[in-house]
Amino acid sequence: MANTAHFVNSAGRLFPRIVVRDDRGRMVAEFEVPPSVTHPAAAEGELRAAGWKRDGEWGSTGRGWEAPVSPL
Repeated sequence: MANTAHFVNSAGRLFPRIVVRDDRGRMVAEFEVPPSVTHPAAAEGELRAAGWKRDGEWGSTGRGWEAPVSPL
């Protein structure tokens, strides 16, 4: 099963967040990252701390960035 991490800037929220969705679009994980993290490259440590590793490059979307991920 393929999973995708979506890095979403704060956009009215106090903290940015990462949402992981499966290949059917269902949310399997969601976690906030510190407000100092403003770009997905800076969120690698947070992603790994939550039990995920990035399997490809981050690509920009209209609402942030996304990358393929898998559980550690």
